[in-house]
Amino acid sequence: MTTKSLQPWQQAIVQAEERFLAIDPERFEPEKEFARQLFISNELLRKCDPKSIYNAVVNIAATGATLNPALQQAYLIPRKGKCCLDFSYRGLIQLAVDSGSVLDMDASCVYENDTFSFEYGLDPKLKHIPALGDRGAFTYVYAKAILLSGIKKFIVLDKPEIEKIRQSAQTQKVWSEWYDEMARKTAIKKLYKMLPQSNKMSHAIMVVNEHEGLELEPQPTNAKKLMEKFGQGEPETVTVSTPTTTTKPPSETPPAELITTAQLKKLHTILTGRGLGTSEEKRQFLDGEYGIEVASTKDLTKDQAMFILDNLDTKG
Repeated sequence: MTTKSLQPWQQAIVQAEERFLAIDPERFEPEKEFARQLFISNELLRKCDPKSIYNAVVNIAATGATLNPALQQAYLIPRKGKCCLDFSYRGLIQLAVDSGSVLDMDASCVYENDTFSFEYGLDPKLKHIPALGDRGAFTYVYAKAILLSGIKKFIVLDKPEIEKIRQSAQTQKVWSEWYDEMARKTAIKKLYKMLPQSNKMSHAIMVVNEHEGLELEPQPTNAKKLMEKFGQGEPETVTVSTPTTTTKPPSETPPAELITTAQLKKLHTILTGRGLGTSEEKRQFLDGEYGIEVASTKDLTKDQAMFILDNLDTKG
């Protein structure tokens, strides 16, 4: 069967193979089959823009995610005529662990009949005892993580904070059907800003925020920004009452490869064509549009540049 005899969605997957293999040489065949099953079972996916399908398949490789339905980590979702790679909160947790950012990570919702308390400051504490039976209405969500050093971190969001984020998202139907799951995912993304950064996890969150239409916030780069954002001192070791699992520390993650000369030239050409002539204008655009805070476009990673260029090509 020739490429021309394939349907547009099939052609897009075939065309993504070379790019996928360049990033991850081992996983294309199983992920292609998982993707094929999703497209066969969803007519709206088959009608999606082929360029968006291409980008979504490539992003599977770039993030290290899997479409394996048994693992429930990532999905291909049709949104406004485009195919979007989306992640469950479990998928984001697994990416964080696999990338070496953390030893363990989890997120939980709190309800009005639960026993729950937390403290920030010099002696942070987090305690959650779920109620038996009727737990009442949703009140909080929190995410917690254990770093490779053994230090524990957490973040708590109350319902008004979650509602503000939900109202700014384009995925209102998903929020209405899976409110608790989306709240957990939001907490995971917020906590990640306080953790050691990894290229694949950062890329995954950038993809999620882009497709959910959320206002992206810059990644905090120092303790001062964390204090300004959360109104607290620098993150401290915390005591978490819920049990966690211990896994073997992964090997050290190699530094991310920087943007190539060809990518930099293409990015400057596109941004200049959009009226962004100065370095400061380009920097502010990347910060506001994609939540990427860099001193210069030359500081972008190769994968970040790949995502931005693919996104700009899709938008035209």
